[in-house]
Amino acid sequence: MNVFAHPNHSRPFVTAWGFLLLLLLSLPTNLRADPPRLTSPTANTCNVNEVFTYQIGYEYLPENPAVVRYDAWVEFQPVGAPALTLVVDNVTGLFSCTPSGITPTGSPYGIRLSVLFADGTNFSPPITLAVLNPPVPVITTSTNRVVKVGQYMQHQFEATPRLDVYYSTSPLPPGLGLLVTPAGDAQIQGIPTERGSYTITVSATVAGETGSTNIFLRVTHPQPWMPSWDNITLLVGQHFTYTVTTNPTADATPTLFDIPE
Repeated sequence: MNVFAHPNHSRPFVTAWGFLLLLLLSLPTNLRADPPRLTSPTANTCNVNEVFTYQIGYEYLPENPAVVRYDAWVEFQPVGAPALTLVVDNVTGLFSCTPSGITPTGSPYGIRLSVLFADGTNFSPPITLAVLNPPVPVITTSTNRVVKVGQYMQHQFEATPRLDVYYSTSPLPPGLGLLVTPAGDAQIQGIPTERGSYTITVSATVAGETGSTNIFLRVTHPQPWMPSWDNITLLVGQHFTYTVTTNPTADATPTLFDIPE
């Protein structure tokens, strides 16, 4: 037996679905896409007087349309904090700044980002930037050293962090000085000229934070030595004189030995 469906029974159903599909296809692309979402950090920190860089990251599904322009500007400046200047690359979305002062606790800078897409969407999420003091520098060095008068010496030390560090030493024994290298470490070097025991305070300052440590330096004389004795012939009844010399000669006390008769 053949069964035939009446053609008028299915036509309204198909027509309704077709109309809905045409309606969806006719909607603008930006109405069909999910809203943009920020993928780069929203809460940020950096140290004062250090360069802070930020790359704007986003997700805009499903198409991820092209970006026409990136931008960023300071929307909120905390009370007491210095003005913050942003250097923005409008093509890549990378911006940077160098804060010159810290922000109050719980009151960071407010920065507004802007991403203009080719479909006309302007995405403008906010982020924050808190500026902190760097940690107190920690000086790494050996704290005890024995050197000798008249001999070249160097004693190296370095601070962490090493960026824009200022070193100082006090006091230094005569003949010694402080040398700071371009790499950010330092050393006490020179030729000590006076013996004695010295406590040298070494300090490192970074962005107003100072760390220090003590180096205990003892300067001694080198072990004296005498030239080899020559073979000397003495004559009976004649006066004999021999000058004993040492190296070094300073503060050297010769020991006299009895010469048998």
